[in-house]
Amino acid sequence: MARMSESSLSEMDPSQVRLIGAWVMVRRDRGAEKSHGLFVPDDFRKVPNTGVLAGVGPLAGKTNSAIRTGAGVVVHASAFHQARFKWGDDVYDVLNAEDIEAVMEAGAS
Repeated sequence: MARMSESSLSEMDPSQVRLIGAWVMVRRDRGAEKSHGLFVPDDFRKVPNTGVLAGVGPLAGKTNSAIRTGAGVVVHASAFHQARFKWGDDVYDVLNAEDIEAVMEAGAS
């Protein structure tokens, strides 16, 4: 099997990623486009610590039934992503399920 380059992985459609183990894929909420009226480039923008679960590995849902695809989550601020996918304007991070601090209930504000 041929090894995929990092650039081809970063442009891959996240729906084609099948997670294994206790990994989750979080579609990160978008950060502010401007800061005090100034445009902030993507490289310097703080990554939001909230998002929506776009994928859940088979073991992640067994440890906590609240962890399911489509749930809003709060991710630990120092969570290390194992992989990052960009699809259109969205950013998807693959993280360990233990890096999820809270699950937001639907309809909560």
